[in-house]
Amino acid sequence: MIPSPRQVQKGKGVFPFNLSTCILDHSDSISSQFLATHLRDRLQQLTKIEISLPDRESGACCPIVLELLDQSAQDPEDYDLCVSVEEVKVTGTYAGVLYGIETLCQLIRREGDAWNWPCQTLQDGPVMPWRSLMLDCSRHFLSKEFLLCCIDLMPRLKLNRLHLHLNDDQGWRIQIDSYPDLTRLGAFVETEGFYTKDDLREIVSYAEKRNIIVVPEIEIPGHSYAVVNSYPWLCCSGSPIRNPGHQKDIYCAGKESTFEFLQAVLKEVIDIFPSPYIHIGGDEAPKERWRQCAACQARIRDEKLEDEENLQAYMIQRCALYLESHGRRIIGWEEILDGNPSSSAIVHWWRHVQHGEQGIRAALSRGHSVISSPNSFCYLSFAVTPDKNFQPPRTSDLPKVYSAELVPRDLSAEQRKHFLGAECCVWTEYLTEDDIFSMLFPRILAVAELMWRSPETRHYESFQTEVFDMENYWNCAGVIYGPYIANKTRPNNPIYA
Repeated sequence: MIPSPRQVQKGKGVFPFNLSTCILDHSDSISSQFLATHLRDRLQQLTKIEISLPDRESGACCPIVLELLDQSAQDPEDYDLCVSVEEVKVTGTYAGVLYGIETLCQLIRREGDAWNWPCQTLQDGPVMPWRSLMLDCSRHFLSKEFLLCCIDLMPRLKLNRLHLHLNDDQGWRIQIDSYPDLTRLGAFVETEGFYTKDDLREIVSYAEKRNIIVVPEIEIPGHSYAVVNSYPWLCCSGSPIRNPGHQKDIYCAGKESTFEFLQAVLKEVIDIFPSPYIHIGGDEAPKERWRQCAACQARIRDEKLEDEENLQAYMIQRCALYLESHGRRIIGWEEILDGNPSSSAIVHWWRHVQHGEQGIRAALSRGHSVISSPNSFCYLSFAVTPDKNFQPPRTSDLPKVYSAELVPRDLSAEQRKHFLGAECCVWTEYLTEDDIFSMLFPRILAVAELMWRSPETRHYESFQTEVFDMENYWNCAGVIYGPYIANKTRPNNPIYA
């Protein structure tokens, strides 16, 4: 099983899965009905056997019982799973039962023409509350159908956050009624496409049923060429110039009209996304234009700021206060720390591990909650084979990802309360939809394991065996493994063939 469970006790015998098996739930709720249907569909996908969903009181079958607990009854994502020769029972809150279902789907085995579950009891739950996948929809547009497909796969990895990077220099991807040129022009800078509000609401609803919060990212102040090209008055010069690398023309922090624009955009964003969190970027923003801009320099003097880094902090803080007034909390890439933001901001760390550990400690010591995405391990858009276009060459293979230290081990109990979790990232400068699954798999299995389980239990050889025992399980979901280590042939175990 990946991710591996907290505790397993093996039993004797098996519970057979066949046309006599049925799924029972003890509730009339829409939630329990969805879970029962979800389990039926998942088992049919794996085994090609379609079982029934009888009335609650029916006893004329060999049951799989889904017992839904009140949200306050236990930790929200914990679950118990018991397989005996008489029945299979999954107990937990909605999220816990959902994850128990996915574990059940991993445990089913075929012997000859028969399917069964080995008898066992299992208690499980995560070590990290934030377990996330980030998809960059801006550099190359990712279709709604592709995002829904990714959301389908995420509960199987026990991931509970989907971070969508919705704008960058190459494109703006979200319909904003008050500024229609963002999609009329900004969605077509390099690659084409955007999401309507109805598209995004469908994505959010689909994810919510699978215990996933969709977190939108609206980059501020940099990575914003698609915006300032659509509305040139938003940049300092009023005439943005496209240049190689990070774009120098970013939002002007000196103009009050910039903040009016951002508030109007953020208002429409929070109307679409019920997420408690809004990611506002904050990374890699060149400040050349601000140093030359009379309005930005006047803002620095009027607000008694030290420099342009603190001007960025001022800009982000204004956005944070606006979002907080609407019940939302900001997340920003680690560079937001350069300007001493409010401790309510969540810091998303992405740089290499040595610098990252120092930064995580600094953020925690200043009262920030932290999400960890060290690029050496969590950027699954890095190739397995060293990419010579980058110096030093960037690479990230399965054993390297599995060795990641996503959280410093010697944090105090109080600091650990503020360490939310981790996120793996797929940036699409050089990737399209067709490439993403082969880049994610099998390496995302390592990240999922590290998010769910304590690092003290790590054993790479055993993990690698599990990875390739499960290859056909993922093939059934339409996923083909990409390379996992340079110049090495992949083993295969046809359990699900």
